Amino acid sequence: MEMYTLNSLLLREEIIDRAKSMIWTERYNALGDFQLEVIRTPDMERLLVEGTFLAMNMSDRVMEIETVEKRDTIKVAGRSIEKIMMDRASFWQKGAMDGPGDDKWPQTGTPGTIARNLWDFCCAAGLLDIKNKLPFVELGTRYPVDTLIEPTVVVNVELEPKDLFTHMQEICVPWDLGFRLVRDLGLASRLYFDVYYGIDRTTDQTEYDPVIFSPSLDNMFETTEFKSISDLKTVALVYSKLGFAEVFADGSDPDADGFERRELVVVDSSVTEDNPDIPGALQRVGLEALAGKQKFWGFDGEISQKSQYRYGIDYNMGDLVEMRADNGGTNKMRVTEQIFVSDAEGERAYPTLTLFSSSQPGVWTDFRYNKAWNEMADTEFWNTQPT
Repeated sequence: MEMYTLNSLLLREEIIDRAKSMIWTERYNALGDFQLEVIRTPDMERLLVEGTFLAMNMSDRVMEIETVEKRDTIKVAGRSIEKIMMDRASFWQKGAMDGPGDDKWPQTGTPGTIARNLWDFCCAAGLLDIKNKLPFVELGTRYPVDTLIEPTVVVNVELEPKDLFTHMQEICVPWDLGFRLVRDLGLASRLYFDVYYGIDRTTDQTEYDPVIFSPSLDNMFETTEFKSISDLKTVALVYSKLGFAEVFADGSDPDADGFERRELVVVDSSVTEDNPDIPGALQRVGLEALAGKQKFWGFDGEISQKSQYRYGIDYNMGDLVEMRADNGGTNKMRVTEQIFVSDAEGERAYPTLTLFSSSQPGVWTDFRYNKAWNEMADTEFWNTQPT
């Protein structure tokens, strides 16, 4: 791994050598950060000063030195340049807020559209204050088009006066959207801002080579399996001023009683009188509430720090990858962090994965059964039935 400073045009300048240790972490919808310790020399004292931008050869992210500690060595730390959004007000009104509604800034659109519009408003175009406009920001992206479809629901939000980073997280995190500010890796002074949802790199698709972590592939170890019915609900009782609906979870028995019946109370105000299908809308409300109240099966494990998969080539931040247990269960996992480490033990890089969805062993989405019947030999089918 090679770290270097960037000049005022965000172009590579001087290599940082004599490093004792380095940890560089990139994140999906939060700030990245780094820590660096080098042998103290006059050259390193000259290079490693607060406010200096840093980059590294295995990444397109930019970090800024924020703290410097000098003893026998020099220790510096900082965060990724998305933190500039903490230094930008995200509110249209400037001045006293006298009338009703002056303390709100209404926005309507999909979550991704709202997030992109806020970035353009506050940083790219500088419509609130032209001095807030950032240099080198270009339209577009340097990444392949997402294959995962980001949320398409249209939402109405009323923003209070806050900084842009807080608004960005309030919009993106609940909808599982990522955001990043990255630099061009060529010889051009360019920055690209993305709100993104990632690429599917599981075995559910054929466009990209799948990325699979499993003990059987020697790239995952110390696995733990866990099951829970602590949140299980079988029926939602939806109460609304416009009616009532009894909604059963998929696969549950409507006639279940006694200890087998688990009710979820839902009070809804989202369904309005102008809805042409109020019973259907209440049904959807109940199903959405039950979606997070199912039996849970999952497993976890440590990703090998010397995996065969390479960040930036085989997968990127926000992509979906697959984690398999030996018993056939699968987790779809989102890449939410990428960590690079260089120290006395050598160099290593590995992702942090966050559960996106899981499939219990023995069901159709179990990777062993996820194929057409006519593609599955009789012997293979009978030999893979769960016990």
